[in-house]
Amino acid sequence: MTDPIQFYSRRTKYYEFSNFAPFGFEDEGLNWPTVEHFFQAQKFIGAQNAAYKEVIRAAKTPKEAKSLGRTRRIAIRPDWGEIKDDVMLYAIRRKFASGKFRQLL
Repeated sequence: MTDPIQFYSRRTKYYEFSNFAPFGFEDEGLNWPTVEHFFQAQKFIGAQNAAYKEVIRAAKTPKEAKSLGRTRRIAIRPDWGEIKDDVMLYAIRRKFASGKFRQLL
């Protein structure tokens, strides 16, 4: 049996796999600094939440983006429980579509 790959620390070999790793991507004309930024922002939909999504996208760190996404002062989208896995898969695929990750994978 092989050892599991650990990627939660910046000091580990495979940190690039972390959703907090600083490898962003572009989606619909916006640059997302990390997968975590994108994922957390997708909890909020509608024109009334556009400004809050931008606050999450502009967060200085993925930890801050995660904290902003956990608020319940603003209602999350009603279908979040059903779509969150698809949102994460989409974001990870966007991140790893970059040629710089092909060799690592």
